[in-house]
Amino acid sequence: MTFQAKKEALQNALVSFNFPKKYFIQNADGRMGHKFTLASNTENGGIDTHSNYLTYDEFNSYLKGWYDAKMNKF
Repeated sequence: MTFQAKKEALQNALVSFNFPKKYFIQNADGRMGHKFTLASNTENGGIDTHSNYLTYDEFNSYLKGWYDAKMNKF
């Protein structure tokens, strides 16, 4: 998968796991490689991150864990 395809797949996972619409996938800058974080826009036009920067596989696990916790599977 290309980097852009991975980002789109993670964004689709946010929708399918019913994350609030204010959240989106933000990619890291080039220094960190191909990593992603959960982010939202701030009131003054900035971006607030809500997770560590994770690889694609780590982020998939993060989203699945969040969903399982929301559904009280633990």
